[in-house]
Amino acid sequence: MTAAAAGLHAGRALRSLAVAALGALQTLAFVHTTAWWLPLLGAAVLAALVWRATPSRAAWLGWLYGSAWLGAGTWWLFISLHHYGGLPAWMAVLAVALLCMGLSLYLALAMAVFARLRSGRAAVDAALFAHAEERELAEATEAFGQRLAALLPERRVAEAFAAMEPLADVLERFFVAVLVMCEDGRVRSNRIALLKNLGRLFMQLADLSRLQVEGGEQ
Repeated sequence: MTAAAAGLHAGRALRSLAVAALGALQTLAFVHTTAWWLPLLGAAVLAALVWRATPSRAAWLGWLYGSAWLGAGTWWLFISLHHYGGLPAWMAVLAVALLCMGLSLYLALAMAVFARLRSGRAAVDAALFAHAEERELAEATEAFGQRLAALLPERRVAEAFAAMEPLADVLERFFVAVLVMCEDGRVRSNRIALLKNLGRLFMQLADLSRLQVEGGEQ
């Protein structure tokens, strides 16, 4: 792993921890009303991160936020289940954790839908993939999008273009193995949507490079 990649992973991990911490901390406002601003801060940070995230990343952030929020706010259920309900401690902890994580799937879904609508991405149904190369391209597109989401706001154009390099082989294998304009309408539309999503990312990179050229080195 390169130093740049390691830094990217570290930054993503720190942002995930921050989201979880803010989700848990906002429950302080339940008891200390002077901390009324904590839920607003948590929601603002979550919205800012989701705004620039891919749908899968947005879902992860929403799930983390919700799980930490509900976990910190409903921990007392452990007392009810263990001390009064007679459940073993490990089972009570597991029950509360599963409840919090399950309910947080609603927030995860909401964040993913928002990120999808905000980004203008075409919907791709993985169940319609007939070739391994389709799934490979979908995963490569997702990884490329996450990389651009980290690089574009900082105008790191050279690194963003370098992130395109792995796509060359993936696209070659895709076009060799996959007939995009096939007879099945649903499969054809799905393959076109897959390519549209990649093209949208290329256009984001092209806009940034044009801005860099017109504006000069900052």
